[in-house]
Amino acid sequence: MLLSVVKETGLQLRRLSVKNCRRLTDITIHSLCNHSSNLESIDIGGDYNIKPRTIIDLLKPQVIRRGRGLFTTLALPHLTELHAGGIGPTGGWTNDFLPELFSLRNWIALSIGFSPYLTFEGWKSAIFDVESNHTALLLQAEEAGTSTANLNSNMCQSLQSLSVPFCEETLIDNAWLGLMGRHLPNLRALDIRGNHKLNSLTGWYDGRATIINDESLSKGKVKSKQSLMVLGRYSGIAAEASKNSVKETKQIYPDAASDDALRVVSNSDGIGWGILRQEQQQQKQDEQSESSSTITNHFRYRIHAIKAATAKEEKAAAKESSSTKTPSVAVAVAVAVVNDDASMDIDG
Repeated sequence: MLLSVVKETGLQLRRLSVKNCRRLTDITIHSLCNHSSNLESIDIGGDYNIKPRTIIDLLKPQVIRRGRGLFTTLALPHLTELHAGGIGPTGGWTNDFLPELFSLRNWIALSIGFSPYLTFEGWKSAIFDVESNHTALLLQAEEAGTSTANLNSNMCQSLQSLSVPFCEETLIDNAWLGLMGRHLPNLRALDIRGNHKLNSLTGWYDGRATIINDESLSKGKVKSKQSLMVLGRYSGIAAEASKNSVKETKQIYPDAASDDALRVVSNSDGIGWGILRQEQQQQKQDEQSESSSTITNHFRYRIHAIKAATAKEEKAAAKESSSTKTPSVAVAVAVAVVNDDASMDIDG
């Protein structure tokens, strides 16, 4: 079924969600690479028969020898959103996969939750590897005198949505959040559901403060006030003992964590990226509704004004006819003329 859809849509397919389709296997990813090379976003969350190693091996650059030359090919070159939480028959993502996964693309959205074997040290090491490798590539390009236009970004700079729900055992805590605040300056949506050890968002702004205060890191591109949506259902932030933690964060950082900059959702499913899209669509609908309401009110005012003017003219005509004793037929004709003019004005 899926294969026929993929073949039919071909290069037109941009976004695909086959979440919790547990009969899908590694063959699915191979088919997508062969038939849907223009994919920009894919959601395979919960497809536990698809292995993380398969995704990495297919998405990393492949060197092919043709004759005497070597050529580099890239499967799904436009893919920048990968939602792959809860995959793999042996427990999801592990530390061994993180360096390769983080360096595969300049990810915009990444979801790798439900992975109990991820650890803070492994995540930290992978983040440092991405940044150090990026710095090394920039230095090599400068020494060779080549352009660095294609090397100005890496995953740490490009990532805007990160989903790591239910990784509470050895990964998500307050220290991890501080690390993310420092190394993911452009993040806009963070899914930390089910992580009980994380009970405060202050660490995020502590990490961001170190970037803003370090001019060599910020380069004027990191703003002190930046919007962030946090999904915290079943996490330590939503727990009864930590129900005031968000309020305390806003008090410590009143500007950066103001009500219009920080939003914490503790009673919703899904990933923050989808909620943000829904809010943008709702905002557009509200603007359109407000615009149409303004137009409707304008015409209502015009109709009311026309009716008032017509009534005034009728009253004046009746008064004049009674004083001059004009026959009632003439009055009726005058009223009819006034009403016809009013209807013409309304139609116009």
